[in-house]
Amino acid sequence: MLALGRLIEGLAKSPFWKSTVVFVAEDDAQVGPDHVDSHRAPMLVISPYTKGGVMHRFTNTTDVIATMAEILKLGNLSQFDYFGTPLHD
Repeated sequence: MLALGRLIEGLAKSPFWKSTVVFVAEDDAQVGPDHVDSHRAPMLVISPYTKGGVMHRFTNTTDVIATMAEILKLGNLSQFDYFGTPLHD
């Protein structure tokens, strides 16, 4: 987490921050179960345009890819991100 904090701090102080979004997701949510559900894992979306706070919704990698494709105006890259739900929250 220290490295992530330093990365975000560096980006936030750079001229690129206004057009940056960072998605942070676990690569294998089954390794670190929490007290609620072994399939639950945190996901962070860090950007100057994100709202503060916590959103409680199911997300997966295809949702992140669909969001990236939408931001970059790429259209659907595959059937997986076609069915992904962009993270508009």
